[in-house]
Amino acid sequence: MAVCSNCGAELEEGQKFCYECGTPVPQSKKCIKCGAELALKMKFCPECGTRQDGEEKAVGSSGFTMGNENVIAGDVIGHKEETNIAGNATIIKNEDQTKQVKKCHICGSLVAITQGFECPECGQFTCANCYDEELGACSSCAEQKSKDNIEQYKNALKEALADGRIELSERQALDALQKKLKIPYDLARKLENEMKNAGAEEKSLTIFEERIFNEAKACFYDKADETKALELLEPVYQNHRHDEKILDLYLPILAEADAEKALEITGSLEIDILSAYIAEISIAVKNENFDKAEIKIKQAMRMWPENALVDSWRVAFYYAMYKQFSDKSFLEKAKEIADSLDEAQNEVELSYAVKMKARLAEEAGEEALGFSREFCRENNLYWQIMQSDLGKIDYIKGNEVADYIASLKPGSYEINVKGEIDDDSFEKIKKVLQNDKLKIKLKLKETVITEIKESAFERCSGLTEIIIPYSATKIGESAFEGCSGLTQITIPDSVTEILDGAFNNCSRLTQITIPDGVTKIHSCVFEDCSGLTQITIPDGVTKIGTFAFEHCSGLAQITIPDGVTEIGTFAFEHCSGLAQITIPDGVTEIGDFAFAYCSGLTQVTIPDSVTEILDGAFNNCSGLTQITIPNSVTKIHSCVFEDCSRLTQITIPDGVTEIGDSAFKGCSGLAQITIPDGVTEIGDFAFAYCSGLTQVTIPDSVTEILDGAFNNCSGLTQITIPNSVTKIHSCVFEDCSRLTQVTIPDSVTEILAGAFNNCSGLTQITIPDSVTLIGPDSFKGCRRLTQITIPDSVTKIWDGAFISCTALKTAYVPKNLNVDGVFEGNTKIIRK
Repeated sequence: MAVCSNCGAELEEGQKFCYECGTPVPQSKKCIKCGAELALKMKFCPECGTRQDGEEKAVGSSGFTMGNENVIAGDVIGHKEETNIAGNATIIKNEDQTKQVKKCHICGSLVAITQGFECPECGQFTCANCYDEELGACSSCAEQKSKDNIEQYKNALKEALADGRIELSERQALDALQKKLKIPYDLARKLENEMKNAGAEEKSLTIFEERIFNEAKACFYDKADETKALELLEPVYQNHRHDEKILDLYLPILAEADAEKALEITGSLEIDILSAYIAEISIAVKNENFDKAEIKIKQAMRMWPENALVDSWRVAFYYAMYKQFSDKSFLEKAKEIADSLDEAQNEVELSYAVKMKARLAEEAGEEALGFSREFCRENNLYWQIMQSDLGKIDYIKGNEVADYIASLKPGSYEINVKGEIDDDSFEKIKKVLQNDKLKIKLKLKETVITEIKESAFERCSGLTEIIIPYSATKIGESAFEGCSGLTQITIPDSVTEILDGAFNNCSRLTQITIPDGVTKIHSCVFEDCSGLTQITIPDGVTKIGTFAFEHCSGLAQITIPDGVTEIGTFAFEHCSGLAQITIPDGVTEIGDFAFAYCSGLTQVTIPDSVTEILDGAFNNCSGLTQITIPNSVTKIHSCVFEDCSRLTQITIPDGVTEIGDSAFKGCSGLAQITIPDGVTEIGDFAFAYCSGLTQVTIPDSVTEILDGAFNNCSGLTQITIPNSVTKIHSCVFEDCSRLTQVTIPDSVTEILAGAFNNCSGLTQITIPDSVTLIGPDSFKGCRRLTQITIPDSVTKIWDGAFISCTALKTAYVPKNLNVDGVFEGNTKIIRK
């Protein structure tokens, strides 16, 4: 019978714990060297061969072994005691339940195993107090792991900063690594700054540059002269484009002096710096571009949480929103943020924080503080920031705005106008703004204007942005024509008419929303707006006029509303960025050259309602690969698909009766085409230069194949001319170099000039007895033609008809026909 290994008490078969001392019934022991499970009586380990000397340490069904690291729980009812056994192992007998406990290897305390952890690094049992859950290890291992993680992050930083800057792609990788290694954000930034500072010495400013930098800083922050400050700092910036110290001064100056250039630079930066975000936020807030401002603020808050400068601009953002929309919830939000502004780390942060708190105090009716230069110097505040408008809107009276603009020095300005502006004032404003040394954002939201009159701002290159008031209902002809500096315009819903050429040649305008009340896009309205990338045409529009979007090469997508019934001549010509277009069901006519030179166009949907596709409608759409012409179309007009060089497939509807001049000229990708039975005329050069065309069937309905219809179809090998044709016009098959077989019907009476000129693949041809006239150069250059018979019906054959036919040995000609100059000298003439 088995006995307890601890107290010697006898044990019954299947018993798991000793009834006397609670020790688990021994089942096995572990190898003292490798830990393999062994039977109790085994003296050597079969795994490593080690002799098993010393006391056997039993393993019970609980999985715990007797020994220094083992605590065995008993199950004794009615009393409570502790007994030390087998080294440091302890049996705990609890009066009401069984507990299994272990000793923490860090602090030595005994805790229930359910309230402790096994460290995955060292494998030892650890109490909750000594366990770092964030790093997932005991405190001893966590400390080492933290050091290793920091070292790994520093190595990644070192690699990223090898070229002195952190690019955006590297920044994203570093942020991901920081989170993975669980390195606190503040520590990560500290390590980054230390490394940057460590490498800054070799890239530091010269003594001269340092002096210029400080002079520019004083000029900007103490004197608010951004023009002079920019002039001073520009050469230093050019030498240190990625120096954050320089950018931290250069970008705020540029945001005031030239916002457009500031945005260009921040957009091209490959490093994340706070001053870039602040510059973009400040420009967006001042321009009342609140959507963009909000996006940039959220991004900055993620990058620089609890930053006084970011939070100050959050206050400015909500305050500007309050002033714009008179919604007090925005003001309350601004106050809430201002009350919790964190401690400023430098003069810039302090100045913005003080400025915004003062702005909110003024709004609450408190007396405004006077921020003199002396006050600012004494309190470490920057005067330029303290005297800025920052969220406050100041208005110029309508009758004073012209003189005010005329008094401005060259630079960038934002002008808010209130009240009426008379015609004389508009003339004065126009004259001043035609000088592009001024960059003016003109906000007429609070003015009373019923229309922007004809040519009101024509060629005002100094106008960069404009807001039109809600009182306006019409924008006159050429109102903003040639405003090459205009980048943004807000048209209110009150406007119902935008007349001819209103925005013609506004080349920097990138997007525009046409109000819902507009029903017609007049002629040339957006012609030559090459920077336009996005436009919304309202559902109420029924007509798109002539040249409406011509040369809008940046326009990648446009939706033509279902209500449109007419697309005018040249409406979208040279819109090379357009990739696809859907023409609505109500359209009956596509105007001349409406989509000509839309080289990026790959797909067009033409509805069954269309009955006319006029001249050149898709001329030079070189990206177009296929198109379906609806059955409602009865004529293929001239030049419609000319030079659509990638067009490989097209079906001409059965209802078509005429194929116009140059209709498919230069469609070199077409391999075959079926001309329907109803066609009576194939126009001049209709299929000329279709070099990929190998086969074409001309139906019996065709009576006219006009000049050059298949000129330069170099892939064409054979052709049958129907009996309905009476005349083979000039140059019809000229330069069809692979044409080996032609059937000329008995109906033909005339073969005109150059009809088969340079058909070098022709080896024989039969001229029917019906022919009376053979024109000049009609078979010139047919170098493989060996024999020809001129029928007796021919009364006139022009000079050069068979010139350069070098293989032509024999020509049978009528007895009295004059053939002087018709053949080469080596051709034998045999009279019939």
